Amino acid sequence: MVPSPRDLCRTTGRPHLRAQGLLLSLNWYLNALATSPVSAVCIPPGARLQLQDIPVRLQRKLDVSPNEEVTFFQRTSVPYTYRDAIRFANGQEILLQELGEGLR
Repeated sequence: MVPSPRDLCRTTGRPHLRAQGLLLSLNWYLNALATSPVSAVCIPPGARLQLQDIPVRLQRKLDVSPNEEVTFFQRTSVPYTYRDAIRFANGQEILLQELGEGLR
């Protein structure tokens, strides 16, 4: 799992890299990952989750309520693609990357 830029900023305390050359930037990034690990959460396919605070735009798009029980699954096994998704009881599916922040 690759950490988000927000996680890296929070754990390393450095919001962005200054223009200092590719090798120095790469060195800083790799050292930051080694010294400031970011926790990853692994969810097995088929796990049922309670999703809360679904934004109104997604409620309308997916015809769901603000709080829904969803099932986690993987759309494909193709590497280097977004594949983690959730399925709502009404059959609607959405990739995790499309959910945005702020949901619980």
